Amino acid sequence: MPDQDNRPIALDVYEEIAESYAAKVDTKAHNAFIDWPAVTSLLPNLNDILVLDVGSGPGRYAEYLLENSAKVVSIDVSSNMLRLARRRVREQSNFIRADIEYNLPFLNSDIFDLVLCPLVLDYIYDWHKTFRRFSELLKKDGLLIFSAGHPFDKAFIRSKREYFLVKRMEYPWSGFGKRVMMQYYHRPLSDMIGALHSSGFIIEELLEPRPIKECKQMDPETYEESNSWPSFICIKARNS
Repeated sequence: MPDQDNRPIALDVYEEIAESYAAKVDTKAHNAFIDWPAVTSLLPNLNDILVLDVGSGPGRYAEYLLENSAKVVSIDVSSNMLRLARRRVREQSNFIRADIEYNLPFLNSDIFDLVLCPLVLDYIYDWHKTFRRFSELLKKDGLLIFSAGHPFDKAFIRSKREYFLVKRMEYPWSGFGKRVMMQYYHRPLSDMIGALHSSGFIIEELLEPRPIKECKQMDPETYEESNSWPSFICIKARNS
């Protein structure tokens, strides 16, 4: 079930680790060598398109989008992450504090060419509601590109929990400095795909990315593990 007070389940952790996350996200193996290359491989030509950057974090994607001539609106629920994103992205960009589960009515419908949502949806209980809102924000034939934890990743296997439930879970994180307990929602693949279809999206590409070769030298343990077992799922879907 979602948090009863509507407080984002990962907010406190991200506020706490924001500085160390920003310092390490460009080089940490799972982010830099698995998720980032997979997500960026799905991007269309960015020249002069309007992008909603959901869960901007410290601004890595916003920076990349702007460097490739996109127009960008970035949102995040963490004030610390937004502060770091503004510091990183010197060019003109709109950074807005917002929770995608509850307060996106200020955005106009039918205006975005792309909604980009990397590693954010694991903290959202109701994908059906969220995807319906993304569909409203996108133009017809606009793209949704997102990544999330794979429903059969190592964290789930170790948990020995029921696969078919949308279930709130937690997992110890230590890759960004201080060890923290990160809460997230596990969901089966059928719920992921069903939420897209019920919201009018047509899947064009689905990736279960493996690490790129640079990972082998930088983090051989992650390289071997992630070549044997999936960490993430990345999807490109078109708004119909």
